[in-house]
Amino acid sequence: MRQSISINEDGTILNSEIVRVARGVCADYWGTAQTQEKVRGMNMWLFTTAGHGGFVVAKYMDDNSIVIPDDYEPSKTATMPGGRKFAWYAFEEDCDYAIPLYFNPDKKEVMSTLGYPDAYLQKILTEKGQTKEEWLKAHWGYIVESIVAWAPRYIREEDRAIAEVMLAKSLQNDMDYYEKNPGQYKQDYIDQNIKDKKDKIANIGNYWKERKVA
Repeated sequence: MRQSISINEDGTILNSEIVRVARGVCADYWGTAQTQEKVRGMNMWLFTTAGHGGFVVAKYMDDNSIVIPDDYEPSKTATMPGGRKFAWYAFEEDCDYAIPLYFNPDKKEVMSTLGYPDAYLQKILTEKGQTKEEWLKAHWGYIVESIVAWAPRYIREEDRAIAEVMLAKSLQNDMDYYEKNPGQYKQDYIDQNIKDKKDKIANIGNYWKERKVA
């Protein structure tokens, strides 16, 4: 049964409804939320649960104040009076979490420090001997690496060289391992893994290529 969404008199969605559905998305994907932390100034939360978690982003689909790739499927949608669509997107912490950060580099500081209370972040900076700017730069490197590993089609041209080196090295490491450890894996598994790695290399940046053609 489809659940209704409460709206304001002007036809916009109630803030309490945005949060309620976001928590529901978390429950659907990762279980009941144990903690939630909101990014300042936007409908984006970091949820943790007993076993897993991730980001949930909520936005009108035609609102680019938070950019989400247009081929990324929303977890929930609601159509407002007049036809405007509102959507909730889930980004799992181990795989997809880097996508909203990579697509919103102008917000990388406020997004990257989510889950890092000021005192805790300062402790990390002190231990590493880094400034906040240095830490953010290093963190951005991890974001790029995550996109390369899980979603290379989103890699921009300026990160292509990094992506090609990373994926080629990963492929070669796997091939070397299989050669040194014959019989540890079935051949169909090896063939599929190598094919997947080669497909990732071929897929680098295709999201942007497709939109240039269009």
